[in-house]
Amino acid sequence: MIAILAASGIAQSKTAAALAQVSAVYLLPMSHGMDQYLAHALTKAGLVQVVTDPAKADALLTDHLGAAFEASVKELYPEVAPVAAPAKSDAEKADKDKDASTDAKPDVPEMRTAAMDRPTAPGRNRGMVFLVKRGTGEVLWSAYHDPATRRAKELNRAAGKLSNSLKKAMTLASPTAFGGK
Repeated sequence: MIAILAASGIAQSKTAAALAQVSAVYLLPMSHGMDQYLAHALTKAGLVQVVTDPAKADALLTDHLGAAFEASVKELYPEVAPVAAPAKSDAEKADKDKDASTDAKPDVPEMRTAAMDRPTAPGRNRGMVFLVKRGTGEVLWSAYHDPATRRAKELNRAAGKLSNSLKKAMTLASPTAFGGK
């Protein structure tokens, strides 16, 4: 039991350390324009720098996870094409073809485990916001606050509450919050 609690504490401290390192955030488009309200609230609070260039972001703010989020990330950060392998000689090709014909295995269907192949949940989760570390996909922070209505005033109020929640989490994650300088 103590080992489980210790492991949980280590995982939380790593997440807290990563959260404390976030200084620039890119906001993915959100339902009802919530990204615009969050950009305003975060900028106004001076909590993090909101950037319009995803290459400059330490983390992404989104209202959805799963296949759609992963597709957005791949679009924002395309993978670098792998370096082409050197061409094989004719003798190596012949040896490979010979080995392939003697060691032929029956066709076995491959398991589909990629995230893009998973079914998505119907509908979108209203009111959820996630801060995802760029590069690792680790969710550093999440919060729920669903505005009572989708009117501008209520969306602005919800964005302010979400900004305050993130500020509180980042303050707790800051090294100075634990009796530092």
